Amino acid sequence: MVRRLDDWDQKLFAVIDAARQRRFAYGVHDCCVFAADCVMAQTGVDPMAGIRGYRGEDAAQEIINEFGSLSKAARAVLGRPYRGRKGQAKRGDVVLGRILDEWAVGVCLGQVAAFATISQKGLVFVPMARAEVRLAWDIEKVSNG
Repeated sequence: MVRRLDDWDQKLFAVIDAARQRRFAYGVHDCCVFAADCVMAQTGVDPMAGIRGYRGEDAAQEIINEFGSLSKAARAVLGRPYRGRKGQAKRGDVVLGRILDEWAVGVCLGQVAAFATISQKGLVFVPMARAEVRLAWDIEKVSNG
């Protein structure tokens, strides 16, 4: 188990602010890298430490296929989720949802969640009420990478 850093909220929003300027790129700024960056900003732990470095859609899909699905990959990296009813996810938690017809992992920011999506070519903010969240992870209970 990990703990949030004392200044986790400022670090999280610095990651979000920087991500606003980035265009979607597999392995650089995709949903998984973005969510892992958010966890690392809050805890100092990189849940994707053993996976980073891939580039391109084929490499990303190969990793997901090794796990079986995006959901299974997220579970393997982040550990056991709590069921992602919209009311349970709290600020800073990682969420898995269906956003604009694509599955993505992102981070809950309270009333909205942020996701790096290919369809939007970067960061998109979706009200939690519309995010179709299926799973969520308390970042203080994530695996240590």
